[in-house]
Amino acid sequence: MLISVTLLIAILILLIIVFNLNKKVMHLNKKLSSYNEIAISSEKNNLLSKLLSLSFESESLTLQARKMCTVLIDYYNFDYCTIFTSDSRGELNIIATNVSNRYINDIEIYANDVIKTIDDTKLGKIIYSDHFLDYPSASSRCIKYFQILPLISRAKLIGTLMIESNNESILEGYEIDFFNIVVENITILLQNFIFNDKLIKAAMVDGLTGVNNRNCMDKELKNILNLHKLSNSTFSIAILDIDHFKKFNDIYGHAFGDIVLKNVAQFINSNIRPEDTVYRYGGEEFVICFPKAYSRDIYYRVDEIREMLSQLQLKNSGIITSVTASFGIAEYPLHGDNIEGLIKKADKALYYSKKSGRNKVTLYDSSI
Repeated sequence: MLISVTLLIAILILLIIVFNLNKKVMHLNKKLSSYNEIAISSEKNNLLSKLLSLSFESESLTLQARKMCTVLIDYYNFDYCTIFTSDSRGELNIIATNVSNRYINDIEIYANDVIKTIDDTKLGKIIYSDHFLDYPSASSRCIKYFQILPLISRAKLIGTLMIESNNESILEGYEIDFFNIVVENITILLQNFIFNDKLIKAAMVDGLTGVNNRNCMDKELKNILNLHKLSNSTFSIAILDIDHFKKFNDIYGHAFGDIVLKNVAQFINSNIRPEDTVYRYGGEEFVICFPKAYSRDIYYRVDEIREMLSQLQLKNSGIITSVTASFGIAEYPLHGDNIEGLIKKADKALYYSKKSGRNKVTLYDSSI
């Protein structure tokens, strides 16, 4: 009897211990769950903070979009992330992606086709499979998950976000609501980036001629110089001055003088390579930058522009006249290792063209 009572007491004590242990385990599990929620919440806050911090950076639209892609890839482990903007015709253009250059044209065409078929702009379009998807370049990149989301601001399509993965399931159920919040934030940020980019571009364009202004030239030529230093390559610049420009203002009035400036600027802009850039240097002077080009090669191209310009007829209110220009060319690093020095050498060559009869092109030489 004594043994039974003792055994009973022992069992009761053991039950109490187990009960208390279970309570502690439950409490610990609850605590761990709470910590896990805090950790998840912290990660989400960190993601939103990283996106928000981009709005305080004064950088180009393209660079800002690239950073957004990087933040999303780091958090969600997407294999590919692409951001498009929508132009005035509603066409999507890639501004940031980690997709290889050889596939960019394929996915841009595909995105434009898909966006036209979307009914629910909030959901966008999702395609996934345990096999590789069959749109252009998808199988080459082993894509099993595709999602494209229209970015809508004030009922207008401003761009899209496209994500791709080698895994057919990348967003769990609990993540979808938060992902929608992330997309809303990206839409707001992209709208701000586009607006700021327009302001920056407006500040870089000459209001009269429509070509880049002196402020833009100072900024871009320094970047071009640095790039050519890094690649140990050559570029050239040309300065042109409209011959006898004062006569247009004196004889036909300043309004006609403005027409001359605008026509000359646009004519030159339409007769240079896509990679070349023309800037209004000041007054009736313009600078043209020719990346990765030797001055001896540029000479013939510039002389051809000079000849075509001299045959151009300017017409306005019954007035028909022609215009000529003089040019000077300098080359990096042959004639200088900084922008100021190159412009001085090109300007000296320009002065020689004007002094020796105008409507000429001169390559800088130490003898002139």
